[in-house]
Amino acid sequence: MGNNVRSNLIFQLSYRVLTVITPLITTPILARSLGSEKLGVYSASLAFVNYFMLFAMLGIENYGNRSIAAVQGDKKQMQQLFWNIYAIQFIASTLAVIGYCISLFFVDKTRFIIAIFQGVWLISNLTNVNWFFFGTEQFKITVIRNSIIKILTVLLIVFFIRKPSDLYLYTLIMAGDAVISNLIMLPFLRKNIGFEKPRFSIMRQHIKPIIVLFIPILAMSIFHIMDKTMLDVLSTEQNSGFYYSADKLINIPMAAIAALGTVMLPRIANMMGKSNNDKKNVSIVLGKSMELTMFLASAVGMGIAAISQEFVPFFFGSGYEPCIYLVYWFVPVLFVKAISELIRTQYLVPAHEDKKYTLAVIFGAVVNLFANYFLISAFGALGAVLGTLIAETVVAIVQIILTAHEINFLKFVIQNIWYVLLSLIMLIVVRVIAHGLNTSVIIKILAMIVAGGFTYMLLCVFVWRFNKNSIFYNLKIKDLLKQLVK
Repeated sequence: MGNNVRSNLIFQLSYRVLTVITPLITTPILARSLGSEKLGVYSASLAFVNYFMLFAMLGIENYGNRSIAAVQGDKKQMQQLFWNIYAIQFIASTLAVIGYCISLFFVDKTRFIIAIFQGVWLISNLTNVNWFFFGTEQFKITVIRNSIIKILTVLLIVFFIRKPSDLYLYTLIMAGDAVISNLIMLPFLRKNIGFEKPRFSIMRQHIKPIIVLFIPILAMSIFHIMDKTMLDVLSTEQNSGFYYSADKLINIPMAAIAALGTVMLPRIANMMGKSNNDKKNVSIVLGKSMELTMFLASAVGMGIAAISQEFVPFFFGSGYEPCIYLVYWFVPVLFVKAISELIRTQYLVPAHEDKKYTLAVIFGAVVNLFANYFLISAFGALGAVLGTLIAETVVAIVQIILTAHEINFLKFVIQNIWYVLLSLIMLIVVRVIAHGLNTSVIIKILAMIVAGGFTYMLLCVFVWRFNKNSIFYNLKIKDLLKQLVK
């Protein structure tokens, strides 16, 4: 069991490294080729189609993952579960496609063509069975597929996206990526399970819990998607482009942090199953996950903040200077979001604590809606970032309070808060070095990254030597994964 989790985590981390590298290649190209205004149009149109994608998938990705994980080993039950859950997904996706086609009659004429191309995303939902492979912990297949498609997508962007008018082609490339990725998985699905005709009597049993999970997902979209929509309405396309670019940059490290949750969700769901309820070990695993999450979030968050003054103009090009300040404020968003995501994906969802999950997210969504309305009008893109920060903080606090009598997440956070303090020292060291360097931008940025990484790791190793509660205590780095899933 431990080996399976370790291998899955390695596969996920390998893919996440690729997801970190690819935006580093494509984002500068897109920023210079399309420009902030076209990126703003892309951001707003993608946000619009995302609402329909939410209704297409409902809460099926989390519910399906969790349900399949709970019956691992029982092929007959998995087969019945899959086809009845997928039937609901297929019906919902078809209705979403029809609804989106109707909505096109009300789209602004200047965005009609890009809206059509963005609609390709909806087609990908019809064949999205990734949740089955996540539930059965077959991460190797999805990682290899995603890696190949990701590389091909990067190559297409590098060779064909040259000017603002290529926005339509870029949109088609990104949407086509999703369609092809899902189609590739269908042959592998046939090797795992046979076909079983869905029955409405069984489907009906799944509808309510799926809807229950869908409510927080819908609410969460208010501060994950609504930011871009409200920016488009209350501000300018250029501000939308700045926000989209800064958000994309800060989400690069978030992808690596999210890999841990992707792997641990089915494992914890299995641990908390009726026949294998082991809450004590769940608490131990969650404590380890929290330390690793805070270690990574503090390092990459403060690291990005430390080099943003030099990196943002170099990365995005001239005219994107406002993104520097957006990145500064996105750093605490990254930290709070990482904690909130851990509680949600590694405890609330696998533990079937759907009501608590829903309450926390609705709280945050309402706060974000009001915060965005007042802050975006006053501060533009910065207002959207501040609204997100406030909302994510509210969600994290509510989740910690609601789970306090079961798992002491606040204790886990406090135990590892020293990672934040060490990363602040790293930031100060990097900024001092930056002021003292008088060389080319590339050399300067590289020197800052090396100095920051060395400083942070040196400080961490020193503390680890004396912190017996740390998973890194007296360990070599190569033993980390073994200790994590022991």
